[in-house]
Amino acid sequence: MKKDFYMLIIEDEEILARQTKEMIEENCKFVNRIKIAETGEEGLEEIIREKPDYIILNQYMPGITGLEMLERCHSQNIKLPEVIVITGGIKTDEEIKRFYELGVRYISSRLLNDIQKRFIFYHIEQAYKTSIKIKKEDMIRLLQKHTDPILENLDKKREPYQVSLIEYILRYIIENELEYSKDKKYEIYEGLRLKNKLEKNIMKEIQEKIEGIIAESYIQGNLIRKLNYGINKDDIQEEFFHKLKENVLNDIIAESN
Repeated sequence: MKKDFYMLIIEDEEILARQTKEMIEENCKFVNRIKIAETGEEGLEEIIREKPDYIILNQYMPGITGLEMLERCHSQNIKLPEVIVITGGIKTDEEIKRFYELGVRYISSRLLNDIQKRFIFYHIEQAYKTSIKIKKEDMIRLLQKHTDPILENLDKKREPYQVSLIEYILRYIIENELEYSKDKKYEIYEGLRLKNKLEKNIMKEIQEKIEGIIAESYIQGNLIRKLNYGINKDDIQEEFFHKLKENVLNDIIAESN
């Protein structure tokens, strides 16, 4: 599942608007909706109606300017997403100052060089990542939603805290945009150990507990599955974390839309 990340381009010149749209579509694949508004008034109506996740704004347009549109948003207490201004040139220092006072992240001329383009793509990507971040307590809730059922497939001697070790590493994987695999797991466990200043023997014990839970959850007393796990345990562990991560991310994205 993908977040509905919606960008609004407010630009009166059709060719420039289309070129900007194509540039974003080519370089920011996570942006799955882009709309063009041709005037500041139309842009304001769209902001109120649709609440875009990101805005690229021109300054000098027929009707109200980009700055006047932002002033109206400010006076009406309309919460704005991140805004960058790409325009034919700002006429006064007062305009530049006011743009930044209203929260504009970046102001550029229309003649973008490669460095400026990369800068813009980077900030759009950061806005996307920020839009799907959730509070710590919500992250814990979603992790538990997908790890608690694991306990049902384990020996009754297993304690809930042992399953919580899965949450411990899963959260680290998600927050650091990592993928669990045979080649990466040492790096993941070591990074987690250093972050939390744990002794190596403690982290080794945590890893053994986690891999034991994965094995038990997969095998469930089935001899054939036990043999298969012995042969393919690295692939099974990778799939285990991949599926959990996917489920949690889907829930995070669903709640952020």
